[in-house]
Amino acid sequence: MIKRFLEWIRLKEKLHNSRAVPPLVRERDLWWISFGENVGSEMNGKSNLFSRPGIVLKKLSREFYLVAPTTSQKKEGTWYVQI
Repeated sequence: MIKRFLEWIRLKEKLHNSRAVPPLVRERDLWWISFGENVGSEMNGKSNLFSRPGIVLKKLSREFYLVAPTTSQKKEGTWYVQI
């Protein structure tokens, strides 16, 4: 698997420098999120926006959230929760 770190860094810089108003987000919402290209076994985003659906677990501030990525693939083990 070829990692796309440089491509992700360019997109992350563009997203970080945008002056967009943070959306109104609530816990348990499902949002399409740019998760990026991650190290190791963490779940990567897909497409040219490195995005995938994610569930907002906790709203920590107006611009900071704890989010869990989602997948349609069935996973086995004690770390996985089927929703």
